Amino acid sequence: MRKMKFLWKKRENEFSKEFYPKKERRIYQYLCGYRILFWQLKEDELFHTYREWESYVKKKCRKFKLDQLREFQKFINHKKRVSDHVVKMLSIMVTAVITVFFSEGVIKFLKSACTEENILAVIIGGILAFIGLLIMCPIVIKVMDYIMLSARLEVLFYEDYQQIINEVMNEKMKESNS
Repeated sequence: MRKMKFLWKKRENEFSKEFYPKKERRIYQYLCGYRILFWQLKEDELFHTYREWESYVKKKCRKFKLDQLREFQKFINHKKRVSDHVVKMLSIMVTAVITVFFSEGVIKFLKSACTEENILAVIIGGILAFIGLLIMCPIVIKVMDYIMLSARLEVLFYEDYQQIINEVMNEKMKESNS
């Protein structure tokens, strides 16, 4: 396992002259409409259309030879698989956590409702629990949505990058065949 990490780190260093994953993801985040801090990107890295970003990536990828592009494509594919795995694990964990919290709340309410003899206290408790649920649900959904979208954005970033690399590879193959 340790050797595998070393090999991927070595590959990452091989492409790091042109590809900085954190910086490239930040550029993609800005393109997708996410807020970023103004000092994180230079003015020439702020793209407003997909075509501008695509030409920027193609320009970078054209510097590589065809065999380097194949390796880079495999590297991007690996990063995409890892990111996709994280998204799947997050979705399972989020579902489990929400289910546990909701079921615990319902069980506690039902236990307290069974032990209460005053029906008015049970009704008031039910109304307060319902209002609390109405307030908390949108907040929890918003937070979980942000976490899931952030994780999913990384997968989309690598998919788009891979598609652009494929296009550049096809262009280079056509040039070499001509």
